[in-house]
Amino acid sequence: ARVEQTETKPAFEERKKSTPKGKTKPQVMCREVCGIVTKGTRTFCYLEDSRMLEKGEASTGPLVSIKETLVESDGDNADDSPTKEDVLHPTEAKFEYGVTVV
Repeated sequence: ARVEQTETKPAFEERKKSTPKGKTKPQVMCREVCGIVTKGTRTFCYLEDSRMLEKGEASTGPLVSIKETLVESDGDNADDSPTKEDVLHPTEAKFEYGVTVV
């Protein structure tokens, strides 16, 4: 994984100043995972450490991405207010899943 600093020094100082009294003030700047490198996601750019991949330290399995989406109502009730049927026989939420394997 590639981690980068996502906050500037002035933004860090401002966040530190705006911390409410009695709360612990932040000690480090924000950092976030900005990329994951596996054999399936290589782009051969200068940011990749090819030595890691050549030594076999990287994951050799597939990279899987899963997205969950709530399925909207079927539109029978235009104003989306609950009907008598909805109250008497509530239904569970329905979801769709998208899966990508690299």
